[in-house]
Order: sequence, then C-alpha cells, then structure tokens
Amino acid sequence: MGDHSIRPTVGGGARPSGVKRGITGKEIPTWTGTPEQVEFREKVLKVCIQAKLNKHKTRFSSLNADELRVVRGTKDIQVREGVEESVANFLEAAKQAFKIARSAAEMKHFGIHSSVEELQISGLQSPHNFLANASGEKKFKLMAPTVLSVSLERDVLLTVDIGITGYRSLEREEYLWRNYFPGYYNRTNDHRSRRFNDSHGNEAINFMVGFIATKKAPPGFSFHTKGIAIDFIQKRIIVKANGSTEEKWLTNSTKHDHDPGHLLWWYGTWLYNWLHANAASFGFKELDNKEAREPWHYDYIGNDSPN
Repeated sequence: MGDHSIRPTVGGGARPSGVKRGITGKEIPTWTGTPEQVEFREKVLKVCIQAKLNKHKTRFSSLNADELRVVRGTKDIQVREGVEESVANFLEAAKQAFKIARSAAEMKHFGIHSSVEELQISGLQSPHNFLANASGEKKFKLMAPTVLSVSLERDVLLTVDIGITGYRSLEREEYLWRNYFPGYYNRTNDHRSRRFNDSHGNEAINFMVGFIATKKAPPGFSFHTKGIAIDFIQKRIIVKANGSTEEKWLTNSTKHDHDPGHLLWWYGTWLYNWLHANAASFGFKELDNKEAREPWHYDYIGNDSPN
C-alpha cells in the first residue's frame, strides 16, 4: 500500500474550531498524542496484526541488503532479487507508451510535430497498436493516440513523467502505520464517540481495525516488504488558483487517504488505463480485492510472458 509523501505527525494534530460531544456528553478530542490515545493506537495495531496472522499465517520480515536489487532506470528504487528486470521492463514500457501518447496529444492540440523517429521508439510496430520493449521480446497494447478520449488527452497533457516506489522494510512500514493513525483517528472521531460508550473501548478498536484494513496493511503484511510490489507515481502539472502552474510529483497518497474522490481520479488517468491493460503482460497484478483497492499498486506474480 501507498507511502504518503505528506505525513501527519505522530504526536500532533490540529484541534477543531468547534467542540463536538459524544453520546456520553464528553468532548470528542482530536489526536494530540496523549498517553490514552497512544495506548489506543497500539491496541488497534496489535489487533490488526493478529487478524492478519489468523488469515494469512505468515508475517514478512525485512529483507537483507544482499536480497535486494536496484531497478534499472531508477536512481535507488529497490525490489527483491529476481524481480528487478520485470519491474524495469514494466516501467520502461509505461514511460515509452506515455511519451507516444503525449506526443500525439501535443500534435493534435498544439501543432507540435514530433519526428517519425521520435514516435517509433524501441521497435514500435504501429503508432496505434503495439510497442516492443527494449529487448524486443514483449509486445503490449498501446492506448492508441487516435482513440484517446478528450479526458484522457487532457490527462496525458497534464502528466510530465512516471515513476515508481518499491521495497519498504518492516521498520519503515511500522513507522508509516503509526504515522497515518492520527489521520484515521480524527476521521473516525465523531463516529466512534457517537456510536460507542467508550471511543477507545473494544468496540471502537474493532471498528478501527475494519476501517484501516482497506487503507493500510499492518506492518509485515504488505508485498512491499516482501520486495515484490511497486506503486506507480506521477509527476503532474498542477494548476494553482491564481492560474499559475507548477510541476510536482504526486505520490500515491499526497492528495488522498484512499478517499473515493482520489480513487475516481486515478481510474480516470491515462496511466491507470495503460497499466490496467498491460500489467499482466509483464507479470504484474493490480491490487483490487475485498480488502483493498489501489489502482497505483501492482504485485509481481510471475509468468511475465505477454498475453
């Protein structure tokens, strides 16, 4: 699951402007890192881990340095040894397809003409059908420039680059889980305080376990720790309120916390449409099941011959 680039502080949090009260009449506090809140967080984490153990039996440990490899084409993104070339091919293909789609959109909207050589990258068989990776062994579907919807054309023009994140140690996952908890706590404050007599009691703990389950895997149960998962990220052109623009990397959680609005945005991007159509050809599977939906997250499952 995603690694937020904007993180709430473990011990901090803004207080609401108005005071809310639960069914007992007590004030509903936001997260400030009090001993009681920290104890509640640790109880929730313990139950989350046990619930996963009951279902999956195995908890992943951090990999040793000699079990990791840097992905070709990246500066320092690591995955498990044996997976790195499949990840590199997947990323390289996405970047190449993006370049072609963006060139076509630029030509259509701005009259920027790329040369035939620029479009025919790495064994392009047809501008509208297939592209081969650097090794020439795989062919994959290309989002045809001539059939892109208006929304996808606009999206690809607002996209600057594509990247990935990879391996995360057990210690990193523990840090992230605890660091995200204040946000989950504040978002469920009203519900817990109004529904349960004790907003930190056993009923509240079980509620939080279910709430967090679809947003962040407990430490030791993410395939990022196993070294076989990647998250795609996008560098986007951001249009500010005053009309000016800036280029910014949007990681998988910069503007979301698995909220429906962000999921819908992701599903509407050119990148998602391409990944969804081509992941299996490179041996990857999108994270989309009863427990979680992350259209940016792809697990390596092997059998990476093209469909």
